[in-house]
Amino acid sequence: RAKSSVPTKPRHLTITRVFQDGVELNWMPPSEPNGELHYIIQYGSNTTNTASNLTYYNLTGLVNGTTYNITVMAVNSAGSSTSDVMEYTQSENVTPTVTYLSPAGAPGSNVNCSTLDKSEVTPTSDTEEDDNSQDIPI
Repeated sequence: RAKSSVPTKPRHLTITRVFQDGVELNWMPPSEPNGELHYIIQYGSNTTNTASNLTYYNLTGLVNGTTYNITVMAVNSAGSSTSDVMEYTQSENVTPTVTYLSPAGAPGSNVNCSTLDKSEVTPTSDTEEDDNSQDIPI
């Protein structure tokens, strides 16, 4: 029997909703899961195990004014993947600061957010894009 491999990392980690004390995270599963998955989410000094293959999670209990490095790792029977990472600052007025930690100069590497209301966030990018531009997921 062949030994199974660890999964590749989850893809496209995004924040889809912002709450007074947290956020809803969404991501795409690894391109190579290599078996049944669950996910580990780390933020600040906290670690949460989703214990399922769902690709969303509500982080709550975030402290206003605190910046969190949020990581999501896929885990199978062989071990854990590398992580998809973002930096997020919780704000008391629900105006988040989100930085996607992608390679410098990559599309979407400089993302700013402005709040329309408590449940909708509009991203903008300070990188110039041509006619082939794409929406930045958040």
